[in-house]
Amino acid sequence: MITCFNINWTITDSDISSDNRFMIHSTLSPYIHMFNVQQAKYSGQFNLNNGNNDGDEDFAGYSWYYRLRVYSLKLSQSNTEVIAGCGKMGRGAPVQVYDLENTRVKESITAHSDDINSVCYVDKKNSSIFITGSDDGLCKIWDTRILKDNEPVGIFYGHVAGITCVSSKEDKRYFISNSKDQSIKLWDIRKSCNEKKKVDMCHHDYRY
Repeated sequence: MITCFNINWTITDSDISSDNRFMIHSTLSPYIHMFNVQQAKYSGQFNLNNGNNDGDEDFAGYSWYYRLRVYSLKLSQSNTEVIAGCGKMGRGAPVQVYDLENTRVKESITAHSDDINSVCYVDKKNSSIFITGSDDGLCKIWDTRILKDNEPVGIFYGHVAGITCVSSKEDKRYFISNSKDQSIKLWDIRKSCNEKKKVDMCHHDYRY
């Protein structure tokens, strides 16, 4: 059992390393926390904000909602990088790629127009390629080796409400997505779309 600290309302996500040595978790804040399982103590706290307060000046009365908040995160197989899907800020929701060894943000991608609820590596052995799922109803695949102008490698259309979870089979071919539209979809990564389309979202509150 781990007693967590600096919790801003809730723990939003956690992940454990492939060798079971480290556990990371996030809260509704710019920080990721790393816990050394073998030593039973925290080994680091990392700030993903990178000096970015995008949107605070535009929403002064609601600035908490427009600061960097980590919703989902995954640790690379080498334990050297973290990808973090964040909440919507002034101009969109970013994905932060964080270098744990050099304690810096390697890439900051404005990836979606709404909160990024889930991220996953296509294959943990290759930390350059990952998938994001957002409340804008889209799943996107990214490759940081060929990243240009915040453009994904591909987009997956089909859901009509926010994405709650994406998970890869890690065979470089298939992943699934779970959505607030009450469906789970199986996707072929090789058949993504590069064209931007309008998504007709279902705005009915499914909780009712």
